[in-house]
Amino acid sequence: MPLIQIRYNASAIPVEAISALRETLPAVAAKALTCADNIKCVPKDIMLEFERMSAFDLNCKDINIRVWAHDYPSRREILDLAREHIAKEVLKHVPTEVSWYVWMLPMPSSYGSDAEQLFFSSSQLKYGTQSSL
Repeated sequence: MPLIQIRYNASAIPVEAISALRETLPAVAAKALTCADNIKCVPKDIMLEFERMSAFDLNCKDINIRVWAHDYPSRREILDLAREHIAKEVLKHVPTEVSWYVWMLPMPSSYGSDAEQLFFSSSQLKYGTQSSL
């Protein structure tokens, strides 16, 4: 599940822009991050985290967007294109004079969730615990 972290300067980015990004960015990012090798993203796969900047932040843009996603060879091939696609959506909603960046961060990763933990717990009860893989 890709994670998009959006940090913003509340005095430069209106709340309407943040609301619009919350609504539109999952679909745009899902399309941008879908790549070959049957790597398909849908909007419900995209996690968004919004955070206001603080007075202690230093050398930041008005809106900082970091896209963390699983690193697949076919995704590496489209990183610049995906970044541009996401940036175009962001620029539709923020004032033209603000500073910004979109940073694509593919990484080796392993994802688990609470639903997966329930599956593991029920498997251990049914089949016994295993000490090694």
